[in-house]
Amino acid sequence: MRHAAEWADVWYPTPPLADPLLTESIPRFREMVAEAGRDPNSVAVGTAPAAVDEASLEAYRRNGVAHVNIYLGGETPAQMLQELDRLAKLRTSVFGS
Repeated sequence: MRHAAEWADVWYPTPPLADPLLTESIPRFREMVAEAGRDPNSVAVGTAPAAVDEASLEAYRRNGVAHVNIYLGGETPAQMLQELDRLAKLRTSVFGS
């Protein structure tokens, strides 16, 4: 976290079990960025949780996460397309069109 605060353009943590929505981690990271002499808003935060629902995606948005990579799975191409449609609707419900 400290190295990212000092030089990264994006901090991309794997959410820890104790803070899965990064509610505590992001403010701590922003403090480290400021301590490193950088503008805390100049370093984006991204994450790659295994899966999200509307509540967790909303929490990531509220906590200042700019990038969320979500697993797209399916046994067949048709299932993957269905999952992609579901994720698109989820994104729209949280972030708008």
